[in-house]
Amino acid sequence: MLPVLCLDDFQILLERLQEFDNNFYNSLRSLMDDSALMLVVASRKKLGTYAAEKGLTSPFFNVGHHKEIKTNSSILGC
Repeated sequence: MLPVLCLDDFQILLERLQEFDNNFYNSLRSLMDDSALMLVVASRKKLGTYAAEKGLTSPFFNVGHHKEIKTNSSILGC
């Protein structure tokens, strides 16, 4: 059975670089490469954009598929 980790507002992790540094992201990448973890991330920007902004070099930010989801204002009642 493959565990799935879902992270919403991913950019919040990037505000705490002392706790969530390149080693943390390297570990996540390793788990995904070994098929030990599936990760679903929700963020406002592409992960590579965050990496560049924060100076992170982990290959974690180069993996995965990007799917943009647009909101429908009529559904949200706006």
